Amino acid sequence: MTSEANAEARQVAADLGTAFASNDAMVEAVLAQRARGDVPDRASLAAVLGEQLRTHPEWLGKSTMWEADAFDGKDAEFVNTEAHDATGRYMSYWAWQDGAPQQSPMTDYTEAADGSADWC
Repeated sequence: MTSEANAEARQVAADLGTAFASNDAMVEAVLAQRARGDVPDRASLAAVLGEQLRTHPEWLGKSTMWEADAFDGKDAEFVNTEAHDATGRYMSYWAWQDGAPQQSPMTDYTEAADGSADWC
């Protein structure tokens, strides 16, 4: 029983390590763009997130959320556009829908009265 639990724990640790590594790669790509003086591109990063989810069907979803105007300073240009809410804030969320990754804006990220947005 103990060896079975240890094996499961190792698998969970490996799965989490893969997820964390994908996040690290995403951050490094954005930081490299900024270091070159380039403005990060929302569509390109969203495509990366979608592809990361597609290659990991065991994941439930993949997302990134940035403070207001922190990603590219262009929130006003993205208000109520595809995969954005009324703030225009960059917050790409990908989840499985009908067997394929689908992008949508995050919701309820400011509703903390009941603790549902404590991570924000």
